[in-house]
Amino acid sequence: MKYLFLLFLLPQFVFSSVKPTEEVSVFSQETEQKKEILSQTTNLKQNKDLGIDYNKETRLENTNQSKSLYLSYTNYPEFIYEKQTFEINVNVIVARTNYDKIDVRFINASNVAVLNPSAKWNNKQKQEYENTYYLKVLSPTFVMPTLQILLYNNGKVEEVEYLKAPLVQFAKLASGNKKFSQVIAKELKVTNYKTKQYNNKQLLTIIEMYSVNGNLEDFNLGKEYEDQGSTSFEESYPLQNLVYHVVVPIHTKKISFNYYNLKKSKFESINLPIVLENDLISTQSDLNPNNSNLEFYKKIAIASLLFLFLVVSLWKRKLIYFIITLVLVIILILYMMPNKTTVIKKDVIIYILPTKNSTVFFKTQKEQLVEILNKKAGFYKVLFNTNNKQSEIIGWIKENDVSKN
Repeated sequence: MKYLFLLFLLPQFVFSSVKPTEEVSVFSQETEQKKEILSQTTNLKQNKDLGIDYNKETRLENTNQSKSLYLSYTNYPEFIYEKQTFEINVNVIVARTNYDKIDVRFINASNVAVLNPSAKWNNKQKQEYENTYYLKVLSPTFVMPTLQILLYNNGKVEEVEYLKAPLVQFAKLASGNKKFSQVIAKELKVTNYKTKQYNNKQLLTIIEMYSVNGNLEDFNLGKEYEDQGSTSFEESYPLQNLVYHVVVPIHTKKISFNYYNLKKSKFESINLPIVLENDLISTQSDLNPNNSNLEFYKKIAIASLLFLFLVVSLWKRKLIYFIITLVLVIILILYMMPNKTTVIKKDVIIYILPTKNSTVFFKTQKEQLVEILNKKAGFYKVLFNTNNKQSEIIGWIKENDVSKN
């Protein structure tokens, strides 16, 4: 009976799954300052779902209504730079009590984008309101918008007033500055960055940063680096968060760039010393399950049990021992079988984690034979050698990137 009990427990021991180590982001140690800033904002991109054209002028047929709207700017910049994001503050006084709400349209603009057209009006005091709008100049040949303020009563527009566009001058910036990252902001901070070997001649650096009143969507390290780009971008204006990757020559000692600080009215330099780290994707303890100590000990245990029962079977010559030996042989064969392999195409993205917003750290340069190690949430964990065949890459690819053949 004890052998039958052992036979019952054996498969459970062999096929018991190891509790997976939680996979965490390469930038899991987020700064407290960034957490506090991001928690104070909401995503303004939901405005796109409102179905309102904020650039279209609203016509009012009944023009006999007496004036009760008084409009003014309380703040706007005297001059701006190309691609700069800036704010304008608008004040509205309503000299009546029978109204539902006020609204705004941005008309007759050219090469200017309004980032938060549906921003809510703040009741400054009784019947006086203020609002802050964030705009971005897209070209030197821009025209600021005229503001059309709408007053609603019983769900209908009863009064319309116009606030002429403020006089804002355009100024050139950073002519000949090769280190200029194209970012103009009140503040830009690099919260984390890591570097790992990309191949024999290059390194991969991943940078995470945030800005206040900036234009991180335009961030660029210049023509010095051919392979660079945004990995993820989040915006809750005036705050933005960017994860950026760049491939640099292996002899690179630091990455340097600057941005224009609007508070100080000067360029601020940022220097990132290159420190090669081997754990960019090692935030998981079990990168390759085949190489884990537990898997190795399991194979040794199965092989030892197989040898033991083989000897007992030949000695006792009883059917139960032969059955146990056969089961162990099958289990050992299953364990020793290689993982499934497949070919993935050129330009397939390799992610650090099996999530949609995970950091990209590799892109295949050609068709690549990969070994499938695991599957999780629509992603496959794969293992393959780089083109020089001297270093292994382990990461996650989307399930759709795996050949169905």
